Amino acid sequence: MPDQQLSLSDYLETVQEIVKIAFGDPVWVKAEIRSLNTKSGHCYLELAEKEEGTDKVIASCKGTIWKSTAAKLLYKFQNESGMELSKDLNILIKVKASFSPQYGFSVNIEDIDSSFTLGDLARRYQQIVKQLTEDGLIDKNKKLPTPFDINKVLVIAPEQAAGLGDFRKDADILYKAGVCEFIYHSATFQGNTAAASIIASLSQGLRQWANEYKTPPDLIVIIRGGGAV
Repeated sequence: MPDQQLSLSDYLETVQEIVKIAFGDPVWVKAEIRSLNTKSGHCYLELAEKEEGTDKVIASCKGTIWKSTAAKLLYKFQNESGMELSKDLNILIKVKASFSPQYGFSVNIEDIDSSFTLGDLARRYQQIVKQLTEDGLIDKNKKLPTPFDINKVLVIAPEQAAGLGDFRKDADILYKAGVCEFIYHSATFQGNTAAASIIASLSQGLRQWANEYKTPPDLIVIIRGGGAV
């Protein structure tokens, strides 16, 4: 049995003192945020470094922004970058090493360089653009057909129907603004002759439409009745 034996706490307290001596001054470190949580005003982060070009984590540790500086640092980062500090961002942080016999190794975050994150996002954006260009996808949305617009509307409704009144309140605004044109035809919607009346009104409306326009209506609206006017 070895003559010299240390308790775990004694050993880790020695490590703690060595960390204080060797890493007493803060340094700037690049890392990716793997997770971020706030509690009681403090901000707790899981930091990592990945092997270039892969998702393999080659280094990780915990990071803390203490309550005394958290609000100021988070506001400064958001104000300068236009975004909240969040998961998956690459950041450049000013840290001071900390080792606790009870809680292990972590870093205390004293400052965040927002310009580094903005530069990284710009670099990743350019990589995405390059990849989309190489895959022939960069202009795919631009090549889609122009969305269909409704300009001319045929309306079939009972005369003096409350529902027609409701419809026309908004339709008249569109008409006056030059957005849509409406052609109205009336039909009977009650009794045994309702079906024949609707068919006749629709047929008449389409015939009139064919005489006045070169293309069919963009939309046919049939209003049964009802309404709130």
